[in-house]
Amino acid sequence: MITKQSSYFSSSLFPSDTIVSGFGTKALGDARDLETIQNLLSSVHKSEMTIVIPKQTHSTNVAVYVKDTNEKSSVIIPDCDAVVTREKQVLLTCITADCVPMIFVDQQAGVIGLSHQGWKGTLGRLPAKVIQTMCGQGARVENIQVTYGPAINDCCYEIFGERLELFKQEFGDEIFRIAEGKHFLNLYRANYQSLLKAGILPQNIDLRIFCTACDEKRFYSYTTTNPLDGENLTFIGINNV
Repeated sequence: MITKQSSYFSSSLFPSDTIVSGFGTKALGDARDLETIQNLLSSVHKSEMTIVIPKQTHSTNVAVYVKDTNEKSSVIIPDCDAVVTREKQVLLTCITADCVPMIFVDQQAGVIGLSHQGWKGTLGRLPAKVIQTMCGQGARVENIQVTYGPAINDCCYEIFGERLELFKQEFGDEIFRIAEGKHFLNLYRANYQSLLKAGILPQNIDLRIFCTACDEKRFYSYTTTNPLDGENLTFIGINNV
C-alpha cells in the first residue's frame, strides 16, 4: 500500500527506517529544481545524502552509481532513465509528468533502483533491465519489491497508428481500454506484465492506480498543461544506521 503524506506518497512495502522513498506531489514543488529535492531531504533530516539525478532521454539505459572519492552533494548521470546502486547515503531521483516512475528495492541485499518509463521505456521493457542490473549487483529477483508512482492512466492516454501496433505486438490486447473505436494505453498494466515476466512476485508489487492527467490538483501533467509548469519527483535511498 502507498500511504499519503502532506507533499508526497510513500510505500509501506519498505517499513525499514533505513529506506527513504516516495513520490512527490505539486505541494512538494517542481522536481526540476534541485532546491525542491534539497528541501525535501532537510524536512526528513537526511540532508547529508548525495542526490543522483539521471539526465533522462526516454531510453532503456540503466546506470550503476558508485560513489567516487570526491563526494558531492549532487551528481548528474548522462543519458539514462534508470539508476541502480548499493551505496548508502545516496538518494536516487527521477522526474515525471505522465510517465511511470518505479522504485525497486532488495532490502536483504541492500540494492536499490529507480526508473522512468514513458511509452518508449515501457515498450523496451525497461523494468526487466533494471531487475537484471540489480541482480548483477547482488540482488535476488524473488526478494525485489517494486512500487509504482503516479502516471497517466488509460482514461486519458489514447494511442494510434504505428505506436499502437508496436504495443499490440509486444504486449497483446490486454493493456488497452477500447472506447468508441479508440485505443487507450494502460502503462501500469504493460509495466506490470514486464515485472511478472522478469520474475517479480505479485505480492512484491505495490500498485496504486492514479492518473496524473485527471488529478491535476495534485500532480504535474504534460497532457493537461502546455507549456509544462513542473514535474513530479520520485526518490529512493538507503540511510546509514
